[in-house]
Amino acid sequence: MSDYNRKQPLIAVVGSLNMDLVVKTDTIPEEGETVSGEELHYLAGGKGANQAVAAARLGAQTTMIGAVGSDGFGEHLLHSLTESGADASRVRILETRLPGPLSSRRLAPRGQCTRRRLVAA
Repeated sequence: MSDYNRKQPLIAVVGSLNMDLVVKTDTIPEEGETVSGEELHYLAGGKGANQAVAAARLGAQTTMIGAVGSDGFGEHLLHSLTESGADASRVRILETRLPGPLSSRRLAPRGQCTRRRLVAA
């Protein structure tokens, strides 16, 4: 095998970093209906962040390029990247009073899932 084939791939991912809020409910709410949630989970996500984490876990030298807010969600997203082995040094931290992008999901019985997106810029 040549030295070229043994080198660790270098990957840069430019994309989004989102905090996913996942709520488990007994039913999917109808339009205008309010239902109580049983569990709330905060999960690091975003198409770009997910790709960077996957590439790093597969052994590539991966750098994430993007932006997060200066809130607790931003800190959690950066921690998730670095824990997965991705370089987060190119992720810009925006000083703002608003949270970064959020994605809300409601999980209902029988694997049904609805998705709502909340974006604060």
